[in-house]
Amino acid sequence: MEIPLEVGTSPTLGIRGLIATRDIRKGEVIERCPVVFIDNRHTEALKQTAINNFWYEWNKQYRCIVLGYGSLYNHSYKPNAKYHYDYRNRRLVYTTLRDIRKGEELFINYNGVPNDRSKVDDIYVDGATHG
Repeated sequence: MEIPLEVGTSPTLGIRGLIATRDIRKGEVIERCPVVFIDNRHTEALKQTAINNFWYEWNKQYRCIVLGYGSLYNHSYKPNAKYHYDYRNRRLVYTTLRDIRKGEELFINYNGVPNDRSKVDDIYVDGATHG
C-alpha cells in the first residue's frame, strides 16, 4: 500500500506534521497501522518516557503505540482525517474526511470522534498550546 504522506513541518503549528504527498480523495484509506500494546499497569512508568505523548487507549486493559505514521498526526477540532480501531487485526486505520490537496497537513481529533470538542490536555490544538 502506498502511503500518501511524509513527515514535514506543520504550516500552522510550526512543529512536525504529516503532509500529503499527493491529492487524497474523501473516504480514502491513508494507512493501516499495526500497534504495540502496553498494559495499563505500566501507565505511571509510561508517563516517565518520551513516548508518553504518543499512545492511544486501546481498551480497559491496554494502551498502544501506533506504528507507521499513526502516532505523528497532529490534533485539530476541525480534522480532515479520522481513525478507527480494527480490533480483529490489531491496528488503527486512518481515512480522510474530505478531499485533501497535495501539500496539505493531515489532522485528526485526538478525542477519536471528529466532531468531539472535549478538552484535550497538554498538546498543540489548532495552533495554540492548551493544557
